[in-house]
Amino acid sequence: HTHSRSIWVAVNFPDAQVPLGKIEVAHRKGEPVPPGWGVDAQGLPSQQPDKILFGGGLTYLGGPEETSGYKGYGLALMVEMLCGVMAGASTGPHVGNTMNPNAVHRQHAVDLGQCFIAMDPSRICPGYPARLDALVGDLHGLP
Repeated sequence: HTHSRSIWVAVNFPDAQVPLGKIEVAHRKGEPVPPGWGVDAQGLPSQQPDKILFGGGLTYLGGPEETSGYKGYGLALMVEMLCGVMAGASTGPHVGNTMNPNAVHRQHAVDLGQCFIAMDPSRICPGYPARLDALVGDLHGLP
């Protein structure tokens, strides 16, 4: 069977429960965020945007240990290795405050890395186009 079309699959892989922008918006509105979105400077769960933004941080995809958050930690580490270490950018707490500079006082430039990976699956998986067609068809068929 010959495939006349090319299927591209692109994935944007954030490694946190929510985007930082959701915390920024709550901060501007003076509203708390839902449980599980972030932690304070001591690593304790917090619903206060200012404590999350200034000294705290976002929680990993997967949340706490009870909901298998350690799996999210592993994925976050992989993303950090690819986007920070391999890109020559800062990592972890050394990236800097990624807040919009017009939203809240940012004092230093952000050193945020990126990683883009392109593969030619035909070199490692014979029959890839048909297999991908089947997978995408299955996904489109889901309720």
